Amino acid sequence: VPVTFNPTSASNPKGTKEPGTLTITDDAAKSPQTVHLKGIAFGIKPGPATIFVSNSLTGSVTAYPIGSNGDVAPTATISGNCDGLYCGNGIALDGSGNIYVANAPGGPDNTGSIVVYPAGSNGDATPKAIISGVRTKLFYPGAIAVSSTGKIYVANVKNIGTKMEKP
Repeated sequence: VPVTFNPTSASNPKGTKEPGTLTITDDAAKSPQTVHLKGIAFGIKPGPATIFVSNSLTGSVTAYPIGSNGDVAPTATISGNCDGLYCGNGIALDGSGNIYVANAPGGPDNTGSIVVYPAGSNGDATPKAIISGVRTKLFYPGAIAVSSTGKIYVANVKNIGTKMEKP
């Protein structure tokens, strides 16, 4: 579920929380579901903002300047033999600009992984971290978010009890 945080001021030195609402319409009895969100923007510096795209078919991450339109070449592409990507489904950034990709399937047991790249990564980038394995409870991760305190939140696409076929 893509969520965009648009702070109302360019600088927030006191760390005031700004509210937002995410509404999800589904087939549950109490639809729509409403999630109340609050975000904090600290000293946002003016400059070119970037849109990151996780490309599940090519196993890459591409970056484009906000406001791009038409047939625009990416400003950066993470892809190659050392990148740890297999089939990225979701992407998030932390406050330092590190790039987190929900990778499904992938990892040593083929149930998925979270691949973390340093800010500014491009080309055949080496991940700074790969989170995977049975204890992670990752099973085909499809969405990811990183809180301002550094907690990683991941939504699995499949239930852990479901058997997956290796590609």
